[in-house]
Amino acid sequence: MSRSGVVFANHTNTHLHMLRMLPGETQAQWLLRIKTDIQTAQTRLKDEVGHAPMLFVYPYGEHNPALRTLVAELGYTGFGQQSGPAGPQSDFSALPRFPMAAGFASMKRFAEKLNTRPLPAISVTPENPVLSGDDSLPELRLTLGEGDFQRSAVSCYISGQGRGQIAWDGNTLVVTANKPLPVGRSRFNCTAPGEKAGSYYWFSYAWFKKRPDGSWYEEY
Repeated sequence: MSRSGVVFANHTNTHLHMLRMLPGETQAQWLLRIKTDIQTAQTRLKDEVGHAPMLFVYPYGEHNPALRTLVAELGYTGFGQQSGPAGPQSDFSALPRFPMAAGFASMKRFAEKLNTRPLPAISVTPENPVLSGDDSLPELRLTLGEGDFQRSAVSCYISGQGRGQIAWDGNTLVVTANKPLPVGRSRFNCTAPGEKAGSYYWFSYAWFKKRPDGSWYEEY
């Protein structure tokens, strides 16, 4: 497959849930374990395929600031599972990506995604997408730069809830859900039509919410 042009890149050696620390593990031990897993995968790719680009995809799309810093320090461009196009304001340690498989694999959807542009989010709060079990209504704040998107037509959609609540604080878009987010992975997807007919702007943010007792959700 590689000789035919398929690119294989790093997705860890064991496909672990990177956010989860082992019992009794310190922060330093956790980061060393993750670093070793990533480097082992890179070595295997070079040995078995012959080469390996400096691209890294987080298993399950799960990350936090410490992991993003590690990935950047190792020299990788990182990718999450939040959807959307990349742009100059994107975080290159956790870039978005659009799915192109199963129900998302039609050529019509592919064409629509090619015409999508990144919402110019020059500041994103919070930096850490990990939620404790009692943090049920998180607030996403996007400070938006200049662009030909229709500000008055911005809409944000919450996983499993439909359209969420939005408000403006100057140039900052404030997004909240209609009801508490469930335990597990959720996303806020914000879109806006462009001034050019048929063009759309997009920004997606992934949340990772623990159980009320502080434990992680079931692995799957």
